[in-house]
Amino acid sequence: AIFSRHSKYAEGRAFYADIKARLASYGRAPGELLVLPAATFILGDTDADAADLAHQVRLQQVIDDLSADDPINIQYTSGTTAFPKGATLSHRNILNNGFFIGEAQRLSAEDKVCIPVPLYHCFGMVMGNLGCMTHGAAMIYPDEGFDPGKVLKAVHEQKATALYGVPTMFIAELEHPRFKEVDLASLRTGIMAGSPCPAELMKKVIAAGIEQMTICYGMTETSPVCAVGRPPADDGGQLRLAPSPPRPCGTRTPRGDAPALPAREGFQRPVGQRFQACGGQRVLHDLLVFRRPLA
Repeated sequence: AIFSRHSKYAEGRAFYADIKARLASYGRAPGELLVLPAATFILGDTDADAADLAHQVRLQQVIDDLSADDPINIQYTSGTTAFPKGATLSHRNILNNGFFIGEAQRLSAEDKVCIPVPLYHCFGMVMGNLGCMTHGAAMIYPDEGFDPGKVLKAVHEQKATALYGVPTMFIAELEHPRFKEVDLASLRTGIMAGSPCPAELMKKVIAAGIEQMTICYGMTETSPVCAVGRPPADDGGQLRLAPSPPRPCGTRTPRGDAPALPAREGFQRPVGQRFQACGGQRVLHDLLVFRRPLA
């Protein structure tokens, strides 16, 4: 219940005076909150003050009802099982993943990230939106769908410092008829992910000026990134330009998976040898599997 002594309603002003007198024994003053078993009374000097306090109370109630481990997003995918499934991700899953991907690129409030990938996938939603939001970076959306010309135009006009995309997107941009007409000098980093990234393509992207381009490896079920092929200053370019196959997938992200191996063997395995990864904070909250194709 919200009451103020300057309410525009006579009944409200009268009730304010009455409730204030009755509750004086509780030691509450105007602008304070009193919670009784049957009701919550909010007393403010004005209607606006009382409404603002009510908003704060409601916000705190929502915060108290939430947990970092609550599911917040369901991503539909079929890449690892061939059956359509809903990978249910928690607040902790996607927020941490977005933050650490931003850290790997050294994003800051000075950056402008061009995001032509879909926002309904983890690439756009987590690596794109949350990576930027957790670092104060600007987000640039070139168009509703992918258009290589509009991506190049957005980078040129907005002076983007980072560019995201799957390998075929970068190929389309590099081969666009007007590629040489746009100024991409502002770009310093970005992410290439979603499918295997050819070494020759990465060399072309670096030659185009994106010297700190990174490669991310993972899957929707891991929120999505497990490992990052970092900029040259960190790995000498070896994780991004290694001959194929096999190719290292990068350095694992913090608070995530580690190979499940006997302690005496450590965590190092020969290149090309399989191992099992055990779960960390990025692994999905739940999995909804559809045994029949969805209409």
